[in-house]
Amino acid sequence: MATKGSEEAPVLVYQCAKCLVILGDSQLKKAANDELGVVGLTVVCADVIVKAEVQLEHRGPAAGCTFRVLLCKCNQTIGRFYVKAPTRLQNLINLYCLNLNAVTCYRVGTAQVVAAREKELEESSKESFAKLEKMIMIFHARLKNVEDSLEVPSSEEMDESTNGWQRPNKHKSLQDSGKISPSPSKHRKRM
Repeated sequence: MATKGSEEAPVLVYQCAKCLVILGDSQLKKAANDELGVVGLTVVCADVIVKAEVQLEHRGPAAGCTFRVLLCKCNQTIGRFYVKAPTRLQNLINLYCLNLNAVTCYRVGTAQVVAAREKELEESSKESFAKLEKMIMIFHARLKNVEDSLEVPSSEEMDESTNGWQRPNKHKSLQDSGKISPSPSKHRKRM
């Protein structure tokens, strides 16, 4: 159920791109990886066949992973079931990782079938934007704390004649503390 001010994510139904049999849906989604172009589901439909043979990937972004091939009932390769993976891909282990290039996606309530990769990239972009927005808010709060701790002129110090800030005379406060000597006179005789 959506909370106030937030939207519920739409339910996406993943289908084989070749025969359009339903493979699973986004409510079963536990992970996604843009680099590999996969979405990891905890459960898939009975029409998905997991090959018994374990294979090892030697090249590319999945190098070092051991996996079983996922096939649709039409014999189309639709993804992988990762058995072991390097640390950066640990979140994909024991998930049915559907290859987004091999599946289509139906968004419930829209009567539209689109490429799954497009929908996943759209969802990924929304998640990235939300993370970025949160980071900006955190940095804004930190910057405000820094600004508050610095000597910033008050509204009374505003120079009404120029509609700008009057620059505080920092040298004057340093002169008063004895840290620097007074500036030389502008009318001093040159040699």
